[in-house]
Amino acid sequence: MNFEQMANETIMLSEELGIESTNPQELDDVVEEQCDEASGLFFRVETGSNTFCIRGVPTQSLDDGVTKIHDGDREILKRLKVDSNEALNSLKFFETDSFGDAEKVVRQIANRRFPYDEELLCNLSDPGPYWWMDLAGESCNVYFTTNRIDRGRDLINLGPIGDPRIASLKFRESAKIIGELFLVDEFSCSEKFLTIKSLKNRSERFSSFVDIFRTGEFESSLRDQILELGGYDICEYLHGLALARKFWIEISELYLTKYR
Repeated sequence: MNFEQMANETIMLSEELGIESTNPQELDDVVEEQCDEASGLFFRVETGSNTFCIRGVPTQSLDDGVTKIHDGDREILKRLKVDSNEALNSLKFFETDSFGDAEKVVRQIANRRFPYDEELLCNLSDPGPYWWMDLAGESCNVYFTTNRIDRGRDLINLGPIGDPRIASLKFRESAKIIGELFLVDEFSCSEKFLTIKSLKNRSERFSSFVDIFRTGEFESSLRDQILELGGYDICEYLHGLALARKFWIEISELYLTKYR
């Protein structure tokens, strides 16, 4: 990718939008060299004193998306709320396997406002958007809301990766399939939490299942096993959770570390 050409295009775009000229060296903040024909989304974060908002736009091709941005595509710039030189320089991208995956991430997380600290802004009537996870040995507890969770424990903030009602429905419908993936000692699910305890210590399948929440990784071997059991619906749902989780990990590393 010709960064000198992109720099000139950015300056022209900035002048058209009434934005001050961008330093060409700052274009690395807009797109990195590995940006190619892969699908994904462009995003930026608008920060406030207590909350922040993620603006996102999916694209079939990240490379073509960069071209559109520098050609002054007003629809993309409007959706990303790019109205200043600073906003232009704050653009990031997140790569996905398909345009459909990028759309899933945008639908779940983009254009919503989130608190830096749930405890300060959320209450019983508004329990907050974040899911939390508690791991203890072969037991995994995922809390879909923050009601009645013990924040004194070492919980993992999974982010706003799903709707509690849909999660409850999907996991309860798939309890039998989950029980065939690994030996289950305990399974309980409601609109508030999911609890799964493996009967076998160090079960690889259980660890792979947990990694969907912990790291946003949905291993192909686990996916194939679920599909072989006829779990097409839960497989698609877990794929969406993994996408949202992986994106949220990136958001956390880029913007939220200082608030931990």
